[in-house]
Amino acid sequence: MVPLNRKFILMCGVTHSGKSYTVEKIREVMPDYYFQVIDTRTIHDFLNCRLGFIFRDNNTVDGPRYQIRNLVTKAIQAPLLLHYLIWHRRIIFDASNITRKKRQLILGLVNKFPLKTSTIIIYQNPTPNELKFRVKLADQRNIQNGEEPAWEQLQHDQLKNFQPPTKPEASHIIEFDGQDFPGLFTKLKIAVR
Repeated sequence: MVPLNRKFILMCGVTHSGKSYTVEKIREVMPDYYFQVIDTRTIHDFLNCRLGFIFRDNNTVDGPRYQIRNLVTKAIQAPLLLHYLIWHRRIIFDASNITRKKRQLILGLVNKFPLKTSTIIIYQNPTPNELKFRVKLADQRNIQNGEEPAWEQLQHDQLKNFQPPTKPEASHIIEFDGQDFPGLFTKLKIAVR
């Protein structure tokens, strides 16, 4: 039986803004909602682990093959999204989705799906100081692992191109500072009713 009362949550925010951690907390605190997650990081890790000789050419996240890996990731995400739309009521799409164009590509697929699905964007928006702190830690981990520091530059580039979500893009937009989890859960429970 195809589920009714369908909800699609699109995470939005620059790298290391806390999107994946927020998704983990949502699933931990709201287990009865049975969220299915399409997780970009898991796909990237799989590609890097299994096919690293293709996708990691200079020990950094933004080497010349970075765009190839992103294209392959998108090719994997599309059938996953279709499968989840058919069989699951509540889906979380965990990726940066920093431009309206990228968000509309994904939300357009959801909105074209024959079964009505309410859309929610969680806009992960921590303070600038928190963002800087997180990427510095991530770059330190890269250096400790023998990789080049790249997260600070990637985040800087994303911030230049970032377009905050606006109301017409989704049924609900929840802006989240990365701190007020009780407030997030209250808003989310209302949106997924």
